[in-house]
Amino acid sequence: MYGADVTESDENRLVEQVALGNESAFEQIYRSHVDHVLKTAAWRCDDPHEVADIVAETFLAVWLGAGTYQPDRGTLRHWIAGIAARKFLDLKRTYRRKVALQDRLAGRAQITPDEYEALGDQLDALRLADTASAAIAGLPIRQRVVFELVAIDGLSVNAAAEALAMTPAAVSMRLTRARRALQGTLPPQPQPTLTGSES
Repeated sequence: MYGADVTESDENRLVEQVALGNESAFEQIYRSHVDHVLKTAAWRCDDPHEVADIVAETFLAVWLGAGTYQPDRGTLRHWIAGIAARKFLDLKRTYRRKVALQDRLAGRAQITPDEYEALGDQLDALRLADTASAAIAGLPIRQRVVFELVAIDGLSVNAAAEALAMTPAAVSMRLTRARRALQGTLPPQPQPTLTGSES
């Protein structure tokens, strides 16, 4: 959200200034958007260090890539949300590679599917507040990121496609798959009674 005194065109001018190396303009953008990036990173990650890494990497990319921002392709918030989503994917890819390498170097056996499932259940129990969050967290990572950008961050399919450097058709396909997967995992919602009284 934009503050009461900051309009979208003001932010576009700030991005232009950041592209020229203006640290004060960058600080204003950072202050306007850090809470949203922090909130979505915390929702996506279990580890506070990962959250901090995503926030730092996102704003480093904003600083370095300000000259590539195209306001006619989406709002600054959507652009920053797309950067954060890509940083999350990068973090997860790096983590998977690191774990595989550590296992090979240490000569340890891979975690068994039962151990992995038990560990996942424990983490979910600590981190997720409700069944819907658990279902979303269980989606394949690429479907999850698309679903979060559209359903949680409020991006349109086209804006999510732009943020992830994908075609709208590919985003729609992943979004449809995510919704189908969620339909099968969420319990049916109770229907309200018409009379308002319970029997």
